[in-house]
Amino acid sequence: MAALNHSEYPLMEVPVSPLLFIIRVSEVQTIVRFLPENSTICRIQCQFVDRDENVVEGTPQLDLLPDNDSSAYFPQYMNSTQIDLPPIIDGTMMAYIKIFTIDRHTRQLVTVGFAVFNIFITEMNEDRDGGIQPCTADERPICLNDGYHQIPVYNWTSKTTFKDSGGLQVSGIRNQRVPCCSLLLRISAGQDLPIKQYKERVYISTLCTPLPYESGIFYFLVRERPLNATIRAALQQLKQDVQAANDEALVIWMARRIAKEKGVIPPMDLSCILKFHEGWGFKISIDMAENLKNKAFSIATLCLSPPAILYASKRKSIMNATMEDVMYNQKLNFSTTVRSPEWKDGFLWYRKYPFNSRLLAVVDIRCLGYSEQDKQYRLQSQGWTLLPVFHDSGFVKYGTYQLPLFDGLPTPDLLDQFSKSEIDTDELIAQNIKSKVIRYAKRHGTVFVRICDGRRERELPFVKVVTPQMY
Repeated sequence: MAALNHSEYPLMEVPVSPLLFIIRVSEVQTIVRFLPENSTICRIQCQFVDRDENVVEGTPQLDLLPDNDSSAYFPQYMNSTQIDLPPIIDGTMMAYIKIFTIDRHTRQLVTVGFAVFNIFITEMNEDRDGGIQPCTADERPICLNDGYHQIPVYNWTSKTTFKDSGGLQVSGIRNQRVPCCSLLLRISAGQDLPIKQYKERVYISTLCTPLPYESGIFYFLVRERPLNATIRAALQQLKQDVQAANDEALVIWMARRIAKEKGVIPPMDLSCILKFHEGWGFKISIDMAENLKNKAFSIATLCLSPPAILYASKRKSIMNATMEDVMYNQKLNFSTTVRSPEWKDGFLWYRKYPFNSRLLAVVDIRCLGYSEQDKQYRLQSQGWTLLPVFHDSGFVKYGTYQLPLFDGLPTPDLLDQFSKSEIDTDELIAQNIKSKVIRYAKRHGTVFVRICDGRRERELPFVKVVTPQMY
């Protein structure tokens, strides 16, 4: 299957080449794939591994750096290396490609994602849109998976192994791609294949057919993302932060960090895909709780702070607050237990809220419990917690979070402290826990919460794989 026909923006090539098997690891073409907004300079490492992810003996590791005058979101890699195959060919050999960058906002070295490509295949259909990876190292006959290929980049979030379409082995969460991001590569067994632009429709792109949610994201990326922002411009501030005298010193710093961590670098935060827009707003879903202290029917409420109308001591003084600031779950899954309830409401949608880097979502779990003192049923607290809604850089947070529940109810003064402090929310919570202003709920209950930009709901189904929290 030929590459999808998108608008004819200039192609950004990224060659890497093994063996004449010039694995030209290329970044995306304009309207098709984009690196996340927080990318700066991307370093690519490529190893050749077998089906069990062991490095194939006799093959080198490729280490590629981009042209600093190319786009930060569409970098060009002009390296080309011929690699000799070992005498005994392992039919399951794959190119395992990792992409590292320095985050534009946090200044930390992170892993953008990884991609896997089968070097050999056993079958190829008439359209050459995929092949079957050999099951064993000595399976024959096999053929080189040559030609022009477009492959997806996956977020490095877990070690779950599965087969992608075409029999490709991938370690990660199924369908958890880096949105709209892919690699172009070419491989040959004789003379090097000529560079081709994406618009020439020669790339086999079956594995990169846009997922349902990606089709919508492409539309916004083309309009929001500056196509001419160079890597060199992005490096100016980075060099000051890591105290690098020049571009070369910064590259050396990256190499040392990658070597020190043995290539295991934390994954990139995928929040920085689409800039926040008031019209699209943000969505939050409270999916389940665990280890609640009271055995009783529970509901989950969601309140934005500021204005924190649910906890205000003088509600009349809150002139701009509306009850739309407070939402609650209504669809309890009655097959779950009272200590670990699940709710099926899905995302609650907040729109037309201006950007506020200190805006918090207050999650409050309450139950209908029997009071021995009053001899009647009353609402009782199961615990509460906080989740920041925005990044300082202008994006809605993205991910599934397992948050600890705190005892009692938050006071207006405490929420006011969080809304005005310049200290990071996670760090401020840790300080309040240490000073015992905030205490964990009994039984150390937790709640699972998803949050995303209003346009990214479909790429975030609920699974109990969570984004790390400091506290």
